[in-house]
Amino acid sequence: MLTQMFVAVRNKDRIRDLRMKQMKLHDKLMDLARYSANIADGIITPEELSTSPASIFGRQMGFMMNAIPMAMIQGNQAFGMYMGQYGAQMQAFGRDPAMAMMMNANPMMLQMNFFKQALERQGKIEQEKIHVEEKKIQREIAGIDVMIKMLESQEQGLARSIDHDIRQNAPKFGFHAHG
Repeated sequence: MLTQMFVAVRNKDRIRDLRMKQMKLHDKLMDLARYSANIADGIITPEELSTSPASIFGRQMGFMMNAIPMAMIQGNQAFGMYMGQYGAQMQAFGRDPAMAMMMNANPMMLQMNFFKQALERQGKIEQEKIHVEEKKIQREIAGIDVMIKMLESQEQGLARSIDHDIRQNAPKFGFHAHG
C-alpha cells in the first residue's frame, strides 16, 4: 500500500509538470501566432516590435536583418530585368517623349514596388516555417494530453486500490453497518 501511495504522489507531480509544460507550449503557440501576424506583410513596424513578447523579439530582429537585405537584392534583380525589357521595348518603338518622361518618373516607384513584393515573399517564407513549428508544438501538446489522461486513469485506479486496501486492513471493532 505504501508503494501505491508513493506512485500516486509521483503521478500527481508528473501531471502537474506536464500541465506546466503544456501551458508553456500554449504560450509559445500564441507568441508564434503574434510573430506570424507581424510579418504577414514582410514588415515589422516599430509598434509591433515594441509590443511583442520577449520570446519572439530576437527572432523578429533576425527576420528584419535577413529579410530586408534579401528583399533589396531580389527587388533590384526584378527591377533590373524589368528595366532591361523596358529598354528593349523603347528601342523597338522609338523615342517617344511621353514614354521617356514616364520612364524617368516611375523607376523609383517601380523599384519600391519590387522591393515590397520581395519583402512580402520573405514574410510568406517565414510564415511557412512558423506553420511547421506550430504543427510540431500542437502534436507535442496532443501527446502531453494523452500522457496526462493515462496518468489520471492510473491515479484513479491507484486511489481505488488504496481505498480497498484501507478498508480491508482497517481494524474491525465489532460495529457493523447495516445497509
